[in-house]
Amino acid sequence: LHVVAATGSAGAEKAVAALLEVNPTALTTRGARGKVPLHFAFAEGSGNTKILAEILTAHKEAQIGVVDFDDDGKSFQYEKERFCRSVSIPSVQHSHVPRYSHSTLRRYSFVGNTPLHAAIKNIAPHAAFVTFRDELKEEESFISPFLTKNRNGDLPLHSALHLLVVDPRIVYILLDAAPFAGTVKDSRGKMPVQSATAIDLPTNLVIDLLKMDMPIAF
Repeated sequence: LHVVAATGSAGAEKAVAALLEVNPTALTTRGARGKVPLHFAFAEGSGNTKILAEILTAHKEAQIGVVDFDDDGKSFQYEKERFCRSVSIPSVQHSHVPRYSHSTLRRYSFVGNTPLHAAIKNIAPHAAFVTFRDELKEEESFISPFLTKNRNGDLPLHSALHLLVVDPRIVYILLDAAPFAGTVKDSRGKMPVQSATAIDLPTNLVIDLLKMDMPIAF
């Protein structure tokens, strides 16, 4: 499954479906460098978004990896509340952050990247992020990958803004999924708007980030 997911070959989604039918628990099995199939489909085989969609659909249908604890044994409810406190999100907004998550949507590879972080680092195409968003947007766990930091302490938004070149449409997807990520400092102590001004991004996007950093001024 890991090998097929990484190929991105046309028609490979049929092989993925067949393999998952035989062994759905392969979704949570680590392969090379500690990656689960979602890492490979999103970050390496994303040229064929049907593969990514097939794997995400399997997550939803089989409810594989829906747990209340992450890989380090910490309750996601605890992590949710800690994150909300750290960025001063009013308690009324806590409901927008789910209690449960698909653990494999947030699973770290051995180098400390979740599938979403890996896709950003590997410059996956915009279409892959659209597929990821659209397949999961109705799920209770939708927001969790966008609020999970990598082992360096960066949210997906931070990782995207650390790239020398990034598709602004991808940044907008990350912001739309978790708007308050725009108010969180990265591992370097910088606000997202600071990182955004260092790369070539549309002025409107930089202004949107500035509004999140200084809402009273707007």
